[in-house]
Amino acid sequence: MGALYKCQTNYQCSESLIDLIISSGILYYFIMKAKLMFERNNGILLLIDQALCAMSIFQMMLQVLYFMFAKSSIWLISLRSIGLVLELLICIILISVILEKEKHEQLFNAGRLGLFLIGLECVYYCGKTTSYQCNEISNLFMSFIGLMLSIVAFVFGFQCVHQLHQYKEYLLDNKNDSFAHQLLKLETRIIQIKILKLSGLVQFGVQFCWDSLAYFLSSTTIECTRYFIPTTMLTVLIYSLLKLISLITLPVAVFLVCYECNKEYFGINHNIWNFSRSHRSLKVLPDHEQLNYVEMSEIK
Repeated sequence: MGALYKCQTNYQCSESLIDLIISSGILYYFIMKAKLMFERNNGILLLIDQALCAMSIFQMMLQVLYFMFAKSSIWLISLRSIGLVLELLICIILISVILEKEKHEQLFNAGRLGLFLIGLECVYYCGKTTSYQCNEISNLFMSFIGLMLSIVAFVFGFQCVHQLHQYKEYLLDNKNDSFAHQLLKLETRIIQIKILKLSGLVQFGVQFCWDSLAYFLSSTTIECTRYFIPTTMLTVLIYSLLKLISLITLPVAVFLVCYECNKEYFGINHNIWNFSRSHRSLKVLPDHEQLNYVEMSEIK
């Protein structure tokens, strides 16, 4: 797995080249859109949103280097650790939507502890080995932790969407002058939360299934490489697709939520969502008008 410069067969080189080109293209997109977002932010992106974008860019930079130069498991473990951090932050965001504001500090403290544990895990596994062993339990353990976090995000995301639909019914029953604008914002928020709750499940679901297959169906490093090293053009395409899904789903989801859902607010006229003349953000209304989290959680 990994580097283009040390590939040994045409199939391996083809797979690495495909991964490198796609990752480089996504990195370029991230950098250009992040530059635009940060220049025109004006309060639309919260600090945690900016952190997600910055980490997504850093992961893609590391990923490009990984597909070019990777020689050890440190590269892949680092990429997976960043994915765990992204999923943890997404969990915090989704839980905060339905959690009372008084409990947010406890949530953030739990998040800090989670970040510390992920950091320890990364340091431990990075120092444990210098060569990639595809049948190591470390790969399966990290993907399992990611899968558990993604399930938590999915459960709380499901509850968020349910409460937002309740709030939508409330708006429909209590129309006012800003009804149309609030309804469009609400629909956009539902889309954003659906993206966040599903992205981790896709990324870590693929990652966990792939690692489980390699770990349980092989007993040696040589034997398990057949699940990661392509030997035909078909496996080149399949492995490239699986590898990219298991690494880039979360970063792409972050930019879908932070940039694509907010294009109009950043001064871009063409949006991927068909909600004309609506601001796509979790925070664009003044505080006294904002569809705040506590309001929605109080609606039964």
